[in-house]
Amino acid sequence: SGPVHAAAFTKDGLKLATVGKDQSLREWNVTTGDMTFAVDQRHNAEVWGLALSTKGMAVTGGWDRKVLQTDLAGHKLQG
Repeated sequence: SGPVHAAAFTKDGLKLATVGKDQSLREWNVTTGDMTFAVDQRHNAEVWGLALSTKGMAVTGGWDRKVLQTDLAGHKLQG
């Protein structure tokens, strides 16, 4: 938990992805407000950048100078 630094909607607009101080990527159901999953992305510092691809991937960047990619459909960190 903690402050959210970036958020992005999935292309269908039904889910919202967030990143922030806790270094994790979270996905939320926009209709219910429920968190559908959270994944520890192996960032070592706050995460400030988030972009979603049309192919269901999330790319995040943090103060640790890492750029990480996560498959939102499979809820798995890539690489």
